Amino acid sequence: MPFPPNQQRPQNRPGGNNKKNRFGFSMFWMYAFVIIFIVGFYYLSDETTTKEVSYTTFTETAERNGFDKIVIYGDKRKAEGVLTDSAARANFKGHEGAAATRPGHAIFVAEIPSSDEMTNQIKLWNAARFALMNLPETAPAPVALESVEGLHHQWILHRLEQVKQDMDKALEEYRFNDAAQLGYKFLWNEFCDWYLELIKPDMQDEARKPVAQYVLWVVLRELLLLLHPIIPFVTAEIWNALPVPAGEQPTDIALELYPAARPGCLHEAEAARMELVQGIIVAVRTIKAELNISPSHKVGLMLHPVDGEQAALLESCRQMMTTLARLEDLRIGADLHAPKASASSVVGGCQVIVPLKGAVDLAGELARLDKEMAKLEKDLVGVQSKLHNESFVSRAPAQVVERERARAEQLLDAKAKMQALRQRFSEALNEE
Repeated sequence: MPFPPNQQRPQNRPGGNNKKNRFGFSMFWMYAFVIIFIVGFYYLSDETTTKEVSYTTFTETAERNGFDKIVIYGDKRKAEGVLTDSAARANFKGHEGAAATRPGHAIFVAEIPSSDEMTNQIKLWNAARFALMNLPETAPAPVALESVEGLHHQWILHRLEQVKQDMDKALEEYRFNDAAQLGYKFLWNEFCDWYLELIKPDMQDEARKPVAQYVLWVVLRELLLLLHPIIPFVTAEIWNALPVPAGEQPTDIALELYPAARPGCLHEAEAARMELVQGIIVAVRTIKAELNISPSHKVGLMLHPVDGEQAALLESCRQMMTTLARLEDLRIGADLHAPKASASSVVGGCQVIVPLKGAVDLAGELARLDKEMAKLEKDLVGVQSKLHNESFVSRAPAQVVERERARAEQLLDAKAKMQALRQRFSEALNEE
């Protein structure tokens, strides 16, 4: 009932002094919030969640609690024997994913950092942009993929079939992280790093262009289907921009079936030959990096094949190696002899030789090597002095001593490589 206008509201309520009650009420909630904060911090802080639980104990507990399979969402390193109690609590409560197979079996689904995930999406987006720039408005005219010509086409189709099989098996076994990594590796290491570079000359040749366009369209289309469960939105956007066959309507990628197998596209021998050529290109790039030669700098290359069949293969891939390895000159023959000043490697029995004369600033590289070797020698002396100190070896933790020994081995290996490289540069400088 409201108070009359001529009366004032009472200042005190039943129970005594109102100011004192308000103070008691406030202090009660302040203490309550402090206690809640402390308890919550105890359960959520890193100090408590990093308590290690053995993998065996975890799986035994899972079996006792009736779990057939536990799906662990988090760092893959935990799969190697250590879990956090917070991860165990989360999974037993059913959070972060839990499924079912054989008793006590744990499946680890690694959490991919957001930066890596964004990089994968950007890589796929840029690859799709290049592909769409080189594809017609409608899907390219079909060709028989089982009998397609071109070593690089046969190789990418072979690898696509292998990845489809491996990803399908990983998904059936709930190894979602492995399935994702298979898709990402195919995207980065084979489709982008190799195939897109290999077909660039084909796109400039009207005779080879139709086959290259169709294989590119098929591989990109099936790659989008493989990656759609992992990268749903970006793959859906690219799928909508992908050309469709004439007379057909665009479809929803989410309703598409898993890519069908093509056993006829498995070409083991052709894939092995392509991997030999790739190995030679990688060997040249590695030599350039080791000798501090710019990747864009063109160098000479001499190849000493093991037999006539390998020589014929290398001749057929001359343009491929010249372009991707950035070669100024390429000589192939069993009668070739390496110059005294050269860097060499062996790939599949084929000797890969890069002459050093004229390829690098020898005097400048010798000065740089001398400076680096002096720094390396100083670090090596410091590590060896620790290891020769009996007090350090006996008192320091075993893992610290082992780490220092491993570092000493790395420094000795680097020193040997630098000395060999310096000798090469000195010999090349003397020949000039």
